[in-house]
Amino acid sequence: MGATFFLLTIETVVYTLIIVVENRKSRAVREIAQNCLAVRIRMLNRIITSIYDDALRPFGVTTGQANLLTAIHEVGPVKPAELAGHLHIEKSTLSRNLSLMKKRGWVRLLAGEDERSHTVAITPKGTKLLEEALPSWRQAQRAAVDILSDEGAATLKAVANRYLPPL
Repeated sequence: MGATFFLLTIETVVYTLIIVVENRKSRAVREIAQNCLAVRIRMLNRIITSIYDDALRPFGVTTGQANLLTAIHEVGPVKPAELAGHLHIEKSTLSRNLSLMKKRGWVRLLAGEDERSHTVAITPKGTKLLEEALPSWRQAQRAAVDILSDEGAATLKAVANRYLPPL
């Protein structure tokens, strides 16, 4: 009887330890799920981006493409690699979008120093697109501020300005 009691006690201890470890894991995962800024920012990004995409859809341009056009306009003719670095986007994403925007006549490629290098510039058609989309962009901007609040939008802009170079 004594040996059986001892085995049950060991099993109980092991079971209890498993529950404690699982609870610790659950608490750790719960902490990440509830507090991770990266997760929250990515979720907010999808919500905010969808507002702008909906507003810009009638113009045949996505938020990402409008941002690229704006950046190209602001920095002038620029090498694609420099633009990708400036905007913190993958070169493949940039290449895909530039190809599409070139087909639509929004950007043009300018010859570089050698055969392999070139710069990209916005065309008058690309500038006109942004000018025509401005009222819809403003509506999206107001909707985004409504979600974030004036204070939240100002804080987000201040943090971005602190860490990201101006266009």
